[in-house]
Amino acid sequence: MKINSVKIKVIYLLMFLSINVCLAQTINLQTMPDTTKQFGLSFDKTFFSNKYYKMNAFSGVYQIYFNIPISSKINLVSSIPYINANYEVDNYWGKYTYEKKGFGNIFIGIQTNKKIINNSISFFSAGVFLPTAEETIALNGLYSNYYDIQKFIPNSLGLYLNYANHRIIAESFNFAFEVGPNFILPIGDNSSDGEIFVHYGLNAGFKVERLSFNVELLGIFILSEDTEDITDRFVNMFNLGAQWKGEVVSPKIFYKIYLKDEISRSVDGVLGMGVTVAID
Repeated sequence: MKINSVKIKVIYLLMFLSINVCLAQTINLQTMPDTTKQFGLSFDKTFFSNKYYKMNAFSGVYQIYFNIPISSKINLVSSIPYINANYEVDNYWGKYTYEKKGFGNIFIGIQTNKKIINNSISFFSAGVFLPTAEETIALNGLYSNYYDIQKFIPNSLGLYLNYANHRIIAESFNFAFEVGPNFILPIGDNSSDGEIFVHYGLNAGFKVERLSFNVELLGIFILSEDTEDITDRFVNMFNLGAQWKGEVVSPKIFYKIYLKDEISRSVDGVLGMGVTVAID
């Protein structure tokens, strides 16, 4: 796997600038637990580089998610992905329209809810991706966020574990990381082997009043894949975004690029938008 050197230099520069200045909330990492009920809606739109594909403006992955305290120490977390694939193909073999809609694998889990101590909080998450993905549509959502690959594999049961740490480095700078194992277990008509991989994510950024600017480096490392080159086991992504942290409503916007050549050759990037509502 080869990574474009210009992309790497830009990413390192952005990470350096953020780490030496500041952040608050994250983009694609697990939501931080709170004592309030958090509900959210997001939309991720993938831009493909193939000139023969014309994507509908509303084609993409929609998600509803929530993070709700169920006790003083445990939160219930869940996300429901819905894929809308609608595009027109115009090539040498003719012109036709592809249109399919359906759910991905629904995630449900629990998360520890600890107090912030010395400007730092660590928490664990564990859950399952239920086999709710529709075969004819689920894979269309994969490139919207490869970090959440378990949401888009039909006829599979996913197991997820995660450890995260969020730390305030300075008055307006936060740093966060998370890591954990993932398991994909084939069920039903899925005759493929199971998969084991590790996900990892870093987040840093700068916060001015209620506005924060974020950079994230996300990836997965596939343990069960048999490859000669170990770098082929990695799928890395880079996010650049901004968020407004309101008392109740918090909108965000970001753009994702893939650092793996095999994907970036066909995917220009992913535009993501979302809003979270906090209710006491």
